Amino acid sequence: MKTQGQGPGGSSDPADRCSYPKPFAADFGDCPSFQAVSFLAADSTNRALGTWLTCRHLTTGRLADTSGHFYPRCGLGSAAERRRWLALVSPARLELVRAIQEEFDAHTRADRQRLFEAKAAAIASPQTGELRDALDLMLGAYLDRTAAFMRGREARLDEVGLPVEPLLRLIEDWSRAWVESRQIADPGARRADLEVFPPAVQAFLGPPAELPWRDRPVTQAPIFETETLRISRTFNPDGLRFDGDIDASNVGAVGEPLATRTPRGGDLHIDLSGLVFCDLGGLRAIMRVAHQQAPGQRVVLQDLPAHLARAMRIVGWADLPNVTMVSTAAAAS
Repeated sequence: MKTQGQGPGGSSDPADRCSYPKPFAADFGDCPSFQAVSFLAADSTNRALGTWLTCRHLTTGRLADTSGHFYPRCGLGSAAERRRWLALVSPARLELVRAIQEEFDAHTRADRQRLFEAKAAAIASPQTGELRDALDLMLGAYLDRTAAFMRGREARLDEVGLPVEPLLRLIEDWSRAWVESRQIADPGARRADLEVFPPAVQAFLGPPAELPWRDRPVTQAPIFETETLRISRTFNPDGLRFDGDIDASNVGAVGEPLATRTPRGGDLHIDLSGLVFCDLGGLRAIMRVAHQQAPGQRVVLQDLPAHLARAMRIVGWADLPNVTMVSTAAAAS
């Protein structure tokens, strides 16, 4: 498959070119970062051209050394940058987000088609107030159906760290900005719109600037480190620190230092402030250590991300007598 070659006039293809055949097939899965979305296409006069399957990351790039030539650009960047993005979100979470996106696409397809047609009509006759009123009514119905869909899947969205209410506010802001614009095309997300979300959530809604935990200072050589997870020792308090993602690919590496770690002061402190994602297997590994503690010894979970703390409470692990969840931010205030 072509990944690099010559563009018009002999120029080299950009590193962020998407080289996969388009439109994407319904069963496309060659790109590990692919996120399928349906795209309502229009020409420069806002005339409908049909609905196509595309990737959320696919954009248009302009060739720098030519005039009027464009190429299919991956918004995540080069192959290395796509791998970095995948490391941030983790394959396990991406699969779950893909499934929810597919369901959402099917659930709202008819609403989006009606909105598309109403918007095209309103643009074609901007002086006709009835057309704009009809568009506003359709938008309200779409947002209501979207809210019902999201709230009905709140547990699954929490599992990947996507909080429902901020997500709904973001969708409403985007939708109203689209209605107000004079173009059929989606105006897209601004980086400032995403700042209410943690870095890992921003990675699903827009390309991340960097792996959020990579720049955290490390005073000791890591016990374990890959592209997705770093495990380090801490000494004040005595324990371990996890940065990145815990999933099926590395849960074995998580269990070993937890099982062999013997805290000098009795309690085992686990700093989880840099944890982006942890599946149920990772939480079980931590809980196994809690069950093995001697009477009077605790496992202290420091700065557990909110969606994981909620999962701990749901399954009852937060109530175990030798498990304590603490927030350093709350303690400092």
